[in-house]
Amino acid sequence: MRFPTLHLNGTSSETLLTGYLEARAAVVVAQAALRSMEFNARDYYPQGPDAWREASNEASLRYQKLDDVANDLLVIAEEVQRQAEERNERKAGR
Repeated sequence: MRFPTLHLNGTSSETLLTGYLEARAAVVVAQAALRSMEFNARDYYPQGPDAWREASNEASLRYQKLDDVANDLLVIAEEVQRQAEERNERKAGR
């Protein structure tokens, strides 16, 4: 995974961290909305015997994609925080 690098000409650590954490929070809201939707086999049986299984597998993939995005955003935010702390330690050691 490619992480942003904190440097003097780049975006501030605070702005980066806030952006990634707010984006992750929005994904968490999307996860909750997706999981709260009515999802029932009765809506699929007219399509044939395999329709519910296929729809269920597709739903699982959607959940996994959102989980992956939420996890990625958190990992990036943690790296930004790590770099910010490391930079602050260097400044304090001057």
